[in-house]
Amino acid sequence: MSEASSLIRVALSLGLVTGLILLVGWFMKKSGVHRRWHSGRSIDARLEVKSSLLIDPRRRLVLVRCDQREHLLLLGPTQDLLIESADAKTTDVTTKVSS
Repeated sequence: MSEASSLIRVALSLGLVTGLILLVGWFMKKSGVHRRWHSGRSIDARLEVKSSLLIDPRRRLVLVRCDQREHLLLLGPTQDLLIESADAKTTDVTTKVSS
């Protein structure tokens, strides 16, 4: 009898924990918290990586937006270089780099 009651207690505990996890997930979905976690940034974030391009195995071009400015950075293993910086409102054409 004791073994059967232990199994019932374990099953009820597992059901309770599963129900709590589902309830928290439902609450997060309804409140919109999951959207901030999936995008990797909060709603009022000031910094955003707009685009990234691998030049070679060691260097990468990254377009970063901070507030109302966009910055084009060349990132390397020993040195990072600011290529261009402009207002985000006036940059409607993507900068192209020819190799």
